[in-house]
Amino acid sequence: MAMLRLEAILGEAGEVDGNVAPAPLIKTDEKEEVVNEYRHWGDTAKFVIESLQKPDVWAVFEHPPANTYHKGLVCIMGDAAHAAMSHKGDGWYGTRGCLRPG
Repeated sequence: MAMLRLEAILGEAGEVDGNVAPAPLIKTDEKEEVVNEYRHWGDTAKFVIESLQKPDVWAVFEHPPANTYHKGLVCIMGDAAHAAMSHKGDGWYGTRGCLRPG
């Protein structure tokens, strides 16, 4: 089994209205938008981006670090303290570890 996971992440500053996430969180089949975002990159990067068949565009959120990770006798640590989304590259390891070759 062969698998390739490509992540091309661009940041765009924006405001979220309170706790309401913008919709949709995932836009599918957005090739024109993705190709346009990378139009100024080098030839190799543009070739890879243009080779994508049906790229998705995911909403990405960043939250400032918490002031504290404990309250009373409760303390959070590890992924509970800094969870990662799979499309950002860190949270994928748990899924990848479950895959077994052929």
